[in-house]
Amino acid sequence: MVRVVRTPAGEVMVDPTGKLSGRGAYVCPELDCVNVGVREQRLQHALEVQIPEEIAQVLRGLIHAST
Repeated sequence: MVRVVRTPAGEVMVDPTGKLSGRGAYVCPELDCVNVGVREQRLQHALEVQIPEEIAQVLRGLIHAST
């Protein structure tokens, strides 16, 4: 699972260590999961903030690099 976190400052980041402070949400490490999570606004709902497209791209890149 890949953690995405909204920091106390309101910034959205990918958290590969799982140790960043803030509200977190987990995404399974598959492209379909990332695409559904972004498209259907599941990450946005979980983190209570708009998900920037660059965060979706970072997630896709991490998953692509691990395959």
